[in-house]
Amino acid sequence: MADGRVKGPRTVSEFVTTLTEPTRSQVQLLREIILGVSPAIGEEIRWNVLPRGRRRGSPWPLTWLPPARAIVTFTGLEHLSSERASFEELVRDWIPYVPQPPTGGEG
Repeated sequence: MADGRVKGPRTVSEFVTTLTEPTRSQVQLLREIILGVSPAIGEEIRWNVLPRGRRRGSPWPLTWLPPARAIVTFTGLEHLSSERASFEELVRDWIPYVPQPPTGGEG
């Protein structure tokens, strides 16, 4: 890391290939659900997900971290599959709160 760049997978797809089962299948299903919610959703490897947004009334167990981030917990593929619609709703509710990258050039 002498040049300041992190070594390892550069894309989510590359990262997923490094996972072992059952984690790989869980991550693949999460990707499928999240990316299917909206064509505006992209993916990249980064820390801290689900910033701000919906805090109450979610059927999902959310662990809140300061300042305003949450971790979603599920018990496995069966749980995620059976609650897919509510998870899609949770992701959809968060879209307005996720900062969008700049579009086009300046000027």
